[in-house]
Amino acid sequence: MVRNPAFAPAEVERLRASLLTSIAAEMVDPAGLAPDSYARVVTDNLRVRSKPGASDDSDKLEPLLPDGVGLLVLDGPVPASGYDWYQVKPIFDADTPEGGYPFGWVARA
Repeated sequence: MVRNPAFAPAEVERLRASLLTSIAAEMVDPAGLAPDSYARVVTDNLRVRSKPGASDDSDKLEPLLPDGVGLLVLDGPVPASGYDWYQVKPIFDADTPEGGYPFGWVARA
């Protein structure tokens, strides 16, 4: 049992900076997503791409993300093809199919 847990100062500073970045992003765009934040897919069959945008050089990745999948936002927004794109990493759980979901870019509608 740990009575007085201690956290490394660098980890406390990383979390503080992440939280402040998230707050600043929300103040600019309340509907936006900040890096190091969590999101959830709210539609069925969300397309993940290899690069931001719907151009030919951005590969369509499989499988599509179903409604309810949790995501860790890593980067974005990047404007391309008329949308804001976010780099996301799916959060795996018991319902994740074998092989998992792709890491890549999704568009916010």
